[in-house]
Amino acid sequence: MQKLLRIIALISLIAAIISFFIFKINYITYILIGIFIGSGFIYQIRAQGRNRK
Repeated sequence: MQKLLRIIALISLIAAIISFFIFKINYITYILIGIFIGSGFIYQIRAQGRNRK
């Protein structure tokens, strides 16, 4: 499950970079995707912290 989330995050990151180069004006979407990926990683770290306890 964790590996799947990492793959999805990586794919969305690559897609965000590609879309950023294609639509240089549409940087708001890039920022939103970045926040989405960031929150996903934060959730993952929190889940790992719970598992350790």
